[in-house]
Amino acid sequence: MYRACKMCAVTLRMATAACSWGRFRPRSAAEALAQRARAVILGSVTVAAAGDAQTPLFRVRAGPFADALALEDARRRLRAAGLPEGQPIP
Repeated sequence: MYRACKMCAVTLRMATAACSWGRFRPRSAAEALAQRARAVILGSVTVAAAGDAQTPLFRVRAGPFADALALEDARRRLRAAGLPEGQPIP
């Protein structure tokens, strides 16, 4: 019989932790934030299109981070640099 391990689920979920700054218009605003964030944290910061062709929005995200501690460290570095820390997302 297979039993789910709560610790395994938590570990898997935290291994894909990231943070998001929401949606921006125009793309240049999203790119500017992403560039500043890349200079502060050691991790992937991406800009992705969201919305539709008539009202394009651009999402800025950082991660995934290895664990919750790495995510919180990145958010602390962002705050220290005067940048928004972003919202954690699973």
